[in-house]
Amino acid sequence: MKKKIQKVVAMSLTAAMVMGLVGCGSGKDETETGGNNAAAAGESTAAAEGSTAAADGEDYSADLPADYEGTLTMWGWDDPYFECITKAFQAKYPNVKFEYTPMANGDTLQKYQTALAAGTELPDVAWSIVDSRAKVYELDMWEDLSAAPYNFDINLVFDYLHPKMVNSKGQVCGIEQSIAPA
Repeated sequence: MKKKIQKVVAMSLTAAMVMGLVGCGSGKDETETGGNNAAAAGESTAAAEGSTAAADGEDYSADLPADYEGTLTMWGWDDPYFECITKAFQAKYPNVKFEYTPMANGDTLQKYQTALAAGTELPDVAWSIVDSRAKVYELDMWEDLSAAPYNFDINLVFDYLHPKMVNSKGQVCGIEQSIAPA
């Protein structure tokens, strides 16, 4: 059950993170934007692609119940972004709690390597800075977001971002969330 919670919530949170900066900076409420929120955008994408039944036969495309509960861990370095994105997520799933561990953005590779070597817990949602992302994505800790149950379509983001989201095997390890002037 915990694995299902992690998978479904991780996909919803990933979708929320993709849209998070737009939602955090827009200054518009749901009625002004047509009621679309980040989780709904991720869910409609999954629904458009057809069934998202996992290998274990469970269907992850349905909305979670409003009383869904659990705790997700997250390591990161941007406290205001963390607060904004989790607030948006908790608007839909108020019973999901987050345990946030702040770290320096340049320490991600070493922190993940240390946790893997020691066999300690890794976060449910892991951040990675662009300078070391290629090395971080080669660590044996990522689920392929383009595979079931997530079924993320990398073609939904700009082409120039694709190399920043995949490892050397072509697996989507993360979803770029920054908005850059480039």
